[in-house]
Amino acid sequence: MVTDPLSPPTPAADALAPADCWQQIGVYGDRSCDQLPQHLHCHHCPVYRDRSHQLLNRPSPPDYIQTWTDRLQQPDAPEAEQNPAPPRLAFRVGTEWFSLPVALCQSVNLPGAIHSLPGSPSPALIGLANLRGELLLCINLRPLLNLDSTAAPAPGTRWIVLAQGRNRWIVPVDEVLGLYSATDSLTSLPPATLYSPDQPPIQTLTSWQDHTINQLDPQALIATLQQHVTL
Repeated sequence: MVTDPLSPPTPAADALAPADCWQQIGVYGDRSCDQLPQHLHCHHCPVYRDRSHQLLNRPSPPDYIQTWTDRLQQPDAPEAEQNPAPPRLAFRVGTEWFSLPVALCQSVNLPGAIHSLPGSPSPALIGLANLRGELLLCINLRPLLNLDSTAAPAPGTRWIVLAQGRNRWIVPVDEVLGLYSATDSLTSLPPATLYSPDQPPIQTLTSWQDHTINQLDPQALIATLQQHVTL
């Protein structure tokens, strides 16, 4: 006769069972429990069910209600703490430091060979590069950021892969400084002269590790990039 697995445990079986029998003689232990062949798993055993009821029905600590009352009466955290600024990746192009949100920077890679494109429509389009079996457009950030672009574009010491949706581009940079949070340091608005349409899409300026970093507007940068690479 098969015993109903939901039936209450017999007093004898419950008394002989260790407090955490499922970890000693059950499925999480040595499986020597004589009830295991019948119930197949400790979760089906009435002893296990009884122990869970005891756990949930145990008396609360004396200061439980007061502790939670005090915690819920605490004022809400400032909005800046509730919604911290996303981390940014800082990098150097020429002598200038810039940063972009990490969400836009898919990876940082060692540079490789770049194959030029004859009749390139823009000085920002360097060529094509093979990155792990995928051909990606290589973008020269200097024209996009209004830096000196008279010299031939260098392959850079690192490649940053920018990704938005299904589009990906490689941007060679001269140095990658690392990740930082915009809340870690003070930020300021760029000079009014940088609000010209011909100026790079800089949102704010910040200081980190003894460098002044131009925090780029990611959407504006991508829009400018797409304009330069439209074939």
